[in-house]
Order: sequence, then structure tokens, then C-alpha cells
Amino acid sequence: MRRIYFFIVLCVTTFGIKAQSPEQESIKAKNIYISFDFVKHLVFQVQVSDIEVGEKELISAERVEEAPHVVRLCAQSEDFEKETNVTVVCIDGSVYTYHVKYIANGLADPSPNIYEDNGKWVHNDYQADVSDMHVAEFFFPSDIIYGTQGNEMSFTLQTYNNQLKVSTAKDAVENSNLFVIDKNMNTYSIVIQRNETSVFTYNYDDKREYTAHIDVNSEVMDKCLQELRTKKRNIYSVGEVKNKFELSMSNLYVHEDFMFFIFDLKNKSFKFRKLIDNLLLGI
Repeated sequence: MRRIYFFIVLCVTTFGIKAQSPEQESIKAKNIYISFDFVKHLVFQVQVSDIEVGEKELISAERVEEAPHVVRLCAQSEDFEKETNVTVVCIDGSVYTYHVKYIANGLADPSPNIYEDNGKWVHNDYQADVSDMHVAEFFFPSDIIYGTQGNEMSFTLQTYNNQLKVSTAKDAVENSNLFVIDKNMNTYSIVIQRNETSVFTYNYDDKREYTAHIDVNSEVMDKCLQELRTKKRNIYSVGEVKNKFELSMSNLYVHEDFMFFIFDLKNKSFKFRKLIDNLLLGI
């Protein structure tokens, strides 16, 4: 009787394990579009660990090293008719897959960029005119860590802190785009149109007091920081002292790339003191 009971329990147990086998299901793919003159970016919540492209002769997909949670997607061939795919795996195990189709020039892309970050960062969309007769300049609220253009043959970029310069070739395409990431990981997607414009400078104002971020002399900054670490409070006679001029700096505070301080400049020469005395006496 015991043997029969054991056999029944074993059969039930085996059946239960078999019933718990996972079912096969497809991960739903999103349809996205790409154009030869426009660059598309995919923004995720966490760092990307793996990217796989279906047909590498049609599209390229690579992780942005300055912002490893972002993937840059470009068309390798113009006006391709076939459909391909790209799959992205993130370090948290999440998987994203996309069907990629080519969109003809002149048609509006319903999703110029794909944001999968659930509002983790701020994304901004703008339009700007450029001209092959002028250099267009863009000033952003924070320093730029990454900037790219849709058509590299038509537009050349230069970055300096929070400033982006765009030069337009004589035979540039009529429409393209720029994509910028600042040090806070916020993004700026800018559709640019070649035009005879009178506006060449764009400032994305966040009510800050200054427009351009300018670097101080690195040698002076290093010296000041070393003095600050040593003396803890005040720094005296920074730079060269000539003709009995004395420069003292106090209340220094360093925040990121900026140094805030109070300085006092004195002239201890005899002629300067005599001149001041004469002025005070009314002579």
C-alpha cells in the first residue's frame, strides 16, 4: 500500500514541475524611422550593455561613451527599402527592440528621438536656421559633453564649454539636425534648416546671469587651489608683484569649474601714497 501511494505522489510532483515551465513569448518591437541626413538617438534609464543590429550595411548603432545610457542610430545607406532591426540590452536586464524603416526626405518623422528614460532627464526640442555665409553659435545652460550632427559632410561642429559652433558647407543639404547632451545629461534636439537668415546666435536661456562659460588660466587655478588647501582660508600675493603692488585674495570658494573670491589691490609705492595725501589735503 505504501508503494502505491509513493508512486501516486511522484507522478503528481512530476506533473506539477512540468506545468511550471515558462511560456515562449515575443518582445513587442516598436516601429522607428531613420533618414540619411538626420541622426536619431535612443535614451534609456541606465547604461547600455549590448547593441545588436540586423543589417549593418543599412544602419549603424553605437553607444555614446560620454553618456553610456544613450545610443546613436544612423543610416548607412540612402533610400533603402528593406526593413531591419536593432536590439538594445541595458545593465538592469531590460531589453528594447525596434523595427527600423527608412523615411523619405521631406516627410516628418513622428519620433525624431526615442526616450525610454521615463522622464529621468529633461529633453528639449528646437528649430534653428543656418547659413553657409555665417557661423551659427548656440549657448546652452550647462557645459556640453556631447554634440553631433545629422549630415557630417554638410555641417561641422566645434564645442567649447557651453558653446556650440556650427559651420555650413556651400553645398549643404537643406534640412538636418543636431543633438546635444549637457553635463547634467539633459538633451537638446535641434532641427536645422539652411536659410538666408539674419539670426546667427541662439541662447537657450535659463535665467542665468551669464551666457558663455569661460575657462580661467589653468596654471593660475592650480596654484590658487594648492594655496587654498595649504592655508585653508586666505591666499596672498597671487601672480606677480611689481612696482610695490600687492594683491591679496580671501574668502575663496570653488564650485565645479568656477572660483569665487574677494580681492584687495594695494599700491604701497611712495609716489602713490604722496599723491593720495595731496588729494585728501586739497593740494
